[in-house]
Amino acid sequence: MEEYLEFKKSSLSEKTWKEYTYTWNKCGRDKLGDIFIPNLTDAHVNALFIQLKDTYSHTETLKIILLAAFKYGKQKGYPVAVLDGESWVRYKRPVKERYLTSGELSAFAGLMAERKSRSVPYGKLPQQMIAMELLLYTGCRCSEILELKWSDIFFKEGYLQLWKTKTRKGRLIPLSDKIRSLLEEARQFESGVSFVGNIEQVLLLFQSAYFLFKDELSKITDHGLRKFSHWDHFKAEAVQTLDQEYTSLVKFVETYHDKTPHALEKIRQVCQFTEEEADVIVTTAHKAKGRQWDQVCLNDDFKQNTSEELNIFYVALTRAVSVLDLSKIKADMRF
Repeated sequence: MEEYLEFKKSSLSEKTWKEYTYTWNKCGRDKLGDIFIPNLTDAHVNALFIQLKDTYSHTETLKIILLAAFKYGKQKGYPVAVLDGESWVRYKRPVKERYLTSGELSAFAGLMAERKSRSVPYGKLPQQMIAMELLLYTGCRCSEILELKWSDIFFKEGYLQLWKTKTRKGRLIPLSDKIRSLLEEARQFESGVSFVGNIEQVLLLFQSAYFLFKDELSKITDHGLRKFSHWDHFKAEAVQTLDQEYTSLVKFVETYHDKTPHALEKIRQVCQFTEEEADVIVTTAHKAKGRQWDQVCLNDDFKQNTSEELNIFYVALTRAVSVLDLSKIKADMRF
């Protein structure tokens, strides 16, 4: 056996060779090492495997190296015994019990209820609690729950859609009464945002600006930003032209730096609601034309001293039905 392992050392990966050597030294040497190889029988091997029944991986590895070593010995012309691997003891891998008892479920439900009672008065429901309950009641994997978005949950149709599964094939989970009530409760504490227009297109623009900032020019997808060969050139263009879009891109990327991708993903997750479901609707003044809302808050990104911008500012002002919030508008703003 030692000769065979030494022979295979150069052709096996270091990890596999160490596994074979460890298994032989730990499990096989003491029981089989002193038996002359012509005298070794299937009964000897089975006696050892019966002792190793609780160490499934060692048993399977030992089977592999025993058969391979005797085949090697036969090729070398050694007087080896003839062994029949098919007659060796077979064990199935132990099946782990993957369920909670009724008592454990009750304890878990009590703990969640107690934690919720502490969180709800503050208007918050921790995402960890939501995830743990969804894991319990859906049987999904952690990665599947963590990737779940509100847009993947179809309350009316009665199911939730999983996209990133272990098998890379999407699957549907029916919404039981318990899962539905849990999700509806969680949604009450979500600050949903709806973006008027194509949010993905906007996020890709900011992502391209980030790639320009990181000097990863090959990853830039926005055609307007591809003409810039360096971040400093883009920044100078924003300052010189006072382009509001460029200025916003510079401000955002230089605020978040390497956290920009994470910030963009957070925005993507929040902006998944329809206008009917959202607490906040974000829109540009251009896209707000012809529409009105009860409350409107204007941001401080209006240009000054242009007739076109005055018209846009007027459109924004007249979108409010009941409340108009101008607290973010600079006091010295002039047209």
